[in-house]
Amino acid sequence: MGERAPVIRRYVARVPGSRPHVPIDRREPVEAFETIASSYPVLRWYRHHLKVTDPFILDSNAAQKTFDLAPTPWDDMLAGAIDSYRD
Repeated sequence: MGERAPVIRRYVARVPGSRPHVPIDRREPVEAFETIASSYPVLRWYRHHLKVTDPFILDSNAAQKTFDLAPTPWDDMLAGAIDSYRD
């Protein structure tokens, strides 16, 4: 458990999309994140575990068709990302 709080804090600071899901402001000290750390799993990934040997392409066409989704327009996504840093 002791390693989770700093990881969660850094994640919230670096990933704007995570902020609505974590009930602590990204500017709080790591001690504040200790109170919620047990509720958030933290995984450690190592490149050699992923066994990536060739480049790959992510294609959202199947998900778009299956779930009737549309990609967020680039300008909207960029504006949202910039706005999240203004908090």
